[in-house]
Amino acid sequence: MDLSGTSPLFLSILKTVSPERRRTVLLREIGFAYLVLITFLLIGKYLLRFLSLEQQAVSIAGGIACFSSRCE
Repeated sequence: MDLSGTSPLFLSILKTVSPERRRTVLLREIGFAYLVLITFLLIGKYLLRFLSLEQQAVSIAGGIACFSSRCE
């Protein structure tokens, strides 16, 4: 989700991969990320209900996790 933050990491990992194969690796990883996003888009509501969680509680917990990781 943070393209400017993850691009240097991704490029440093791909520097050992041949230029012909980089496009294949990039498209494979984008496809995998897309499938994960679509899966959670479709089943996320049911997964939260199964876990007896409300969306607001997950949002608050995410905010707390982000805040606490920046305060270290």
